[in-house]
Amino acid sequence: MKKKVIVAILVVALMGVMFGFGYTLASTGDRQITATLSETITVKYNGEVQRFVDGSGRQVFPILFEGTTYLPLRAMSDLLGVPVSWDAANRTVNLGDAGAPSAPTPPTLNARPLASNGTWQGTTAQWQTIQGAANIPQPAGQTVTEGFISRNVNSALNTRTFRLNEGVSANVLEFTSYVTTNLPDQITSVHFEVRNATTGAVLFTGDIPVHTFNMHSIELFGATDIQFRARTRPLAGQSNDLFILAPTVR
Repeated sequence: MKKKVIVAILVVALMGVMFGFGYTLASTGDRQITATLSETITVKYNGEVQRFVDGSGRQVFPILFEGTTYLPLRAMSDLLGVPVSWDAANRTVNLGDAGAPSAPTPPTLNARPLASNGTWQGTTAQWQTIQGAANIPQPAGQTVTEGFISRNVNSALNTRTFRLNEGVSANVLEFTSYVTTNLPDQITSVHFEVRNATTGAVLFTGDIPVHTFNMHSIELFGATDIQFRARTRPLAGQSNDLFILAPTVR
C-alpha cells in the first residue's frame, strides 16, 4: 500500500530542532510519540529528486508515523516559494504573508532569452556563457545555440548571480540542464539550486543526473537577482560540467 505524503506542520522543524527516533514537545497539550526518521525515502517535485535542508543548511529527512509520511515544513515552503514563520507566543505557523491579501496573478508573457533581459553580476571562470551548437550538448530533435556552463563542479560551491534589467517582468525561468563527468561510475549527479539572491529564498533545489537532459520551469516569485549554485561530493580527479541550455524567462 502506498503511503500518503503530506506537507506536515512540524513546529520543531520550524525552530530548527533536529530529532531522531523519538521527540517530546513540552508544552501543555503536546504528547510524546515514537516516529521513524527515514533517510531512504525519495521525494520528487515535478519529477526531480529533492534534497531538503533546514535553516542552517543541514540536511533533513521525512518522518514516518502511524502509516503517514511527514515532510519538514520549512524545507517544503522553500521548495514551493511560500513564506513561513513561527509565532511562538500564539503557537501558530504562518504560511504566506500573514493577513495580506493574495496578489493578482501577473499576465503570462512570451518566452524571451535570459541573456537579452539582464546581466551577470561579477566575473568568475567557473560560470561562463557558451554559444554555438558545436559547443553545446544537443537534446534530441533540437538545435541549441546558447546557454551557460558551470565548469569543474566539485565540493566547493559554484555560485553566480544574474540580474534582470530594471523594468523586466518575468514570472518563470525555463531551461534544460545537462551534466557531463569524466567519472560516470562514481559521480551520478550534481546538486543544483536556484535562489532569490536578494532574500535567499530557494526557488529550486535538486540533484541533476549525469548525461541526461532535464527540463525545468521555475517560478521566480518576483525575484530579479537570480542566483545559480552547483556542487557535488568531494572526489579526487573528477571533472564535472553543468550546462544550462537555452535559458528563457516569461
